[in-house]
Amino acid sequence: MEMYSPKTRSTQIFVQELPDELVVYDVERNEVHCLNGTAARVWTLCDGNRSVAEMAQMLGADCAPEEAETLVWLALEQFSDKHLLEETSLPSLHAPVDMSRRRMMLQLGLVVSLLPMVDSIIAPPAALAQSPAPGCTPAPTGMGPGGCTTL
Repeated sequence: MEMYSPKTRSTQIFVQELPDELVVYDVERNEVHCLNGTAARVWTLCDGNRSVAEMAQMLGADCAPEEAETLVWLALEQFSDKHLLEETSLPSLHAPVDMSRRRMMLQLGLVVSLLPMVDSIIAPPAALAQSPAPGCTPAPTGMGPGGCTTL
């Protein structure tokens, strides 16, 4: 069996590291993804050179090897769903066919804080995110025909 070595996307994204999380802005889809600590650690290990087993071994200080590998696969599944991996789909060899995500998580018996989590929002277009010009107050019903009312 070929070893799967996932790689995160490196084009059309911006990544910002924060103390306990990682923020990834997908320019192509105009989405912002916030990765918790576990997902952020998996993200940094996804360089295309490490197999899932190697990533699990590096992640595994907090849990058993089988649990660490399941955590890695859960994070990769979320990355794939959010279009954050170079590959368009994950290999189907990572879990038994009859094992659902819910069943995997129940088998883990892990503290919830270890589960990888990727929260996402759609970023507003730049025109909607801008502040009004100094000395300008937005019209009460939003930006009117003149854009703003002067004080």
